[in-house]
Amino acid sequence: MTIEKIAFDRNRIVAQGRWIELEHPIQDAFLRDGRIFVLFDPGSGSWSSGNMVCVGLDGEKLWVAEFPESGREDYYYLISSRNPLVVNSFSSYKCELDPATGKILSREFLK
Repeated sequence: MTIEKIAFDRNRIVAQGRWIELEHPIQDAFLRDGRIFVLFDPGSGSWSSGNMVCVGLDGEKLWVAEFPESGREDYYYLISSRNPLVVNSFSSYKCELDPATGKILSREFLK
């Protein structure tokens, strides 16, 4: 498993010499095993559809991360670990995500 830093600016990523334009401004992103993991800027919109995604090198969206609580407005604000993939949510959960599916493997309430 190789984790690579990639360059990004606003809503564009350059990975392995390819420019990919996404629909929202990017807060953080990295390349792992040929897939790009992207955390969209939580201040840039409503996130009922999710702001942590995985895309292929062609820009195709592979998954949107599951939220820790359903029926509640939430968003992720920090990638706290790249391996394992761990993200922190506004609703005070630290969630380990399955990098293949975006499903939550484990969650810990932080408050």
